[in-house]
Amino acid sequence: MKTTPYTYRVLRYLHDPATGEGLNVGVVVYAAEQCWLEARFNLNAGRLKHAFPALDVELHRALMRRLKTRFEAATRACAQELPFPDRPSSLVGWTNTILREDDSSLQWGQEGGGITSNPERELHELYERMVLRHHARIGQQGRNDVDVWNLYRTPLQRTGAAEHLTRHAVKTELDEMTFEHAWKNGRWHCLQPLSLDLIEPESIRNKGHRLLGEVSGVREALTDHVLYILLGEPKEGASRKAAERTLNLLHARLGVRYELVRETEANAFGERLSHDILTHASRLSADH
Repeated sequence: MKTTPYTYRVLRYLHDPATGEGLNVGVVVYAAEQCWLEARFNLNAGRLKHAFPALDVELHRALMRRLKTRFEAATRACAQELPFPDRPSSLVGWTNTILREDDSSLQWGQEGGGITSNPERELHELYERMVLRHHARIGQQGRNDVDVWNLYRTPLQRTGAAEHLTRHAVKTELDEMTFEHAWKNGRWHCLQPLSLDLIEPESIRNKGHRLLGEVSGVREALTDHVLYILLGEPKEGASRKAAERTLNLLHARLGVRYELVRETEANAFGERLSHDILTHASRLSADH
């Protein structure tokens, strides 16, 4: 199995730079030999707001979204060897080009690194260890569906397949359900992120019942659709048991064609789906 060196940096939110009080909010990984650069950021400002009540949530979210967009552009530029202003040769160069080091509330940590056969896995594990575990788990909070979608979206963005996804509404006389991420190849393929990474077992159960209820209202319209449930799995023992019970319930009662994708399969699933999407797009382009 081929291995490659990688480096990483952690992004930290400092509520008071003078005291160093803050929380980790993101991780960036760079494998130079493969020109592989990706970042993952925690956009859930609720955790920061709990720790720092004076936080300007809207301003923080705007900063994080802007940073996320810039890194997504850098990821594409790196993977496809596209032009990038003052194209860096190191991770420090990339991170400082996108977010320069100054006295603002977002600060880069020291560079770390190692050897890996799977940079995607390293990013996932570093994010779990450096970011999620350093945030206070509050009430029913955990990762939401947007956080889970960000995980699965990464390989689709790397290939450019994410640009072919669109919103799709499924309607019946009685109800309507909207999928934010879908594509059509003869029939609709709908991607549904489902975070069961919640604190309370009852919240996990309710999340499953909510999805079951939404699907039941449009079930007859989903017969010619393919549904992918992109799972965000909990880390706590009690929550894991609740999540498995919820998944068993969905398997027994959902009543539509679906594929369950677990986090460990995110990269392989993204590559497979990217191949299907881009192959279909190429055929459509050739036909026209």
